[in-house]
This record gives sequence, structure tokens and C-alpha cells, in this order.
Amino acid sequence: MKYVCIAAWELVGGFLLENETCEVVLSSQENVEFVLTRSPDQHLYGIDVNAAIGQRMINLMVGISDPDFNNALDGMIAKIVEARRKKCGSSPVLVMKATGDIELPSDVVFNECPGYKLAFDIIDKQFVLGSHKKSADSMKLALSLHNDDIAGYVNLSSGTYLVDENGVNIYSMNFDCKAEGVVARTLTDLSIGEISNLYSNVLSSYVTGSIQHLYAQLLDRQADNLRKYIAGFAALEILIEKSFKIYCNNFYQSFTVGDQHLKQRFLGRIQKTLNGKYSIIDKFVAVSDILFANLCEAVASRECDLFEKLKSVRDNIAHGKDYSEADLPVNDLTSLLRKYLRAVVSLDPQCFNDVQSSKY
Repeated sequence: MKYVCIAAWELVGGFLLENETCEVVLSSQENVEFVLTRSPDQHLYGIDVNAAIGQRMINLMVGISDPDFNNALDGMIAKIVEARRKKCGSSPVLVMKATGDIELPSDVVFNECPGYKLAFDIIDKQFVLGSHKKSADSMKLALSLHNDDIAGYVNLSSGTYLVDENGVNIYSMNFDCKAEGVVARTLTDLSIGEISNLYSNVLSSYVTGSIQHLYAQLLDRQADNLRKYIAGFAALEILIEKSFKIYCNNFYQSFTVGDQHLKQRFLGRIQKTLNGKYSIIDKFVAVSDILFANLCEAVASRECDLFEKLKSVRDNIAHGKDYSEADLPVNDLTSLLRKYLRAVVSLDPQCFNDVQSSKY
């Protein structure tokens, strides 16, 4: 049986869509599509209906009845749409539509209704949504790497429904259905192409593979500063650790010119002796040198000092020392992480060593 999984997030800052009819397809692949729009209602209609049916059925269970179920359903859908419009206003909305096949139990019973079918607890909606989380987090990361002005994302709605062989929607009632409820730039054709390329690189990059979900937490507007900071620094630390494993040999090669056998042998001995003994700050310095070879001394020193400061804040939190959540340097952390992620994604989808071998 085919399923359709929909999720939507409001973008806070970042992009300006000039009118309500403006809609941009950021990426369209075999089983997942991402759209940026100011009018998400048509994309979310299926899950709005699912949420409205769930609410009407709950009302019936607690004794709130309506003689005309279909009219009451239309009214509930209208309320869901109105609440969402008030919530996001003119902000652009990122919509993910994912499809796939799912096996249903053999004893499923469908209830025929005008224009749709109902069933009870036949799919695990959270599992289906979770199976597309990597794609969603990768697109959020790609958008953020493309545009520094994105301040975060706010969850608007998500849900999953089935479609039978005749194109009729089947809504599964789990009784967890509910409607969930800066600087901006105009999107150009060039921007859309860059975002699509970034999305592809993020998906294929070895380095970013375990970072997308942490970066998504950093940009979650509903998260507190402490959660954002812990997630953001964890992402930065993973980025540096994984990058260092790839770039370490290239860093040492940069100290030699041509075929200087004794220098290479000496540096090889140092590398072997220090293996496993580098601090995260040492690794940050080495990775910075590889990613930003022409960085001026003042900027390089400032970024190294900033990294040490960010690490010190994280260490103080971990060791139970006093800190002010309001004063956590979340913006500094976000800027530094975005810069290094963008550099890594630009250099690597899994072929950095080939590129670097021709550099030195």
C-alpha cells in the first residue's frame, strides 16, 4: 500500500517570497520532494483532513455530537488552516512530501466514508516520519548553509496517510492527530540551483552524516538556549573530529615541498608519536588550515580563540559550573559551525583526498 508522509516547517528569516502564489521546488527526487511556499494549504490538505477527523471523533467520544458530520469536518479543517495562517503569517514554509510502500496487516478493516476511508491504528506514523528524517534535516542544513540569515525553523504540522489503488485516501486514526501549529532574501534561479547542489552534497558527505539532526536542533526555534548550545557544539565537535581523520595527512604534507624525503620521514614520526594524543583544539587548528588555506592571520587567530571560548563554555556546563542561559553564545556558535560546514560540504562529497593530493 502506498503511503504519503507530509511535514512542514516555518522558516524564520532567510528568504522572501514576493507573493502568496510564489512557490519554489527546491528538490524533487523519486520518493521525496521539497517545496518552499507561502501557501502550504494545498500540500497539507491530506493531513489536515486526518487531523480534523481525529478531532471530530474525539468530540463524539466525549459526547459532543453534530448531526452533519461532513459539514462539521469542513469547519474543523477551516479552523486548522486559519490557525496555521495566523501562526506563520507571510513567512515561507518548507514542505516535505515523501512517498513509499508499506505492508499492512492482513486483517485490516476499512470503513467506507464519502470521499475517503478510515482505519484504526494500522501504521506507525512516527516510524514513517522518522524514516525520512535524514532527508528533512539535510534540506534544512542545505538551506542554512546557503543563507546565513535563516534564524531557525518552527514545526507547523506533520502526518501520514495511505492511498489505495483507486487513488482514495485512507486515514489511520491513532488518536494522536493534531494540528501543530528577520532578514529575508528573494529566491533566484541561481539560488535554487545552489540549494539543490548543497542538498545533494550534504546527503552524500561522510562528514555531515551524523550532524544534520544536531544542526536541526540548533535551529529549532522552540528549543531553549541550553539545548541549542549543547546540540550545536556537539555538531561542531563531530565535524572537527571526522574532518581531522580525513585531512590529517594533507595537513602534514603542507609542511613539505617536493620530494623532501627526510622531512617527510621526520614528520611521519611526529605524526605517529602524536597519534591519538591530539586535543580537539589541535584538530581544529589543523582542519582550519586545510579548509581555509589563505585565511589572514588576524581572522585565523580570532576563530581559534572563539573555538577555545566555545569549548570552555561547554566544559563549564558539563562540569556543573554556574552559567547564564540567556548569555550562552549561541549565535557565535551557529556562525562558526555554519562556516565550517559550508567549507566541508563544498570540498567533500567523499572525494577530498583526491582534490587535496593535487593541491600540495
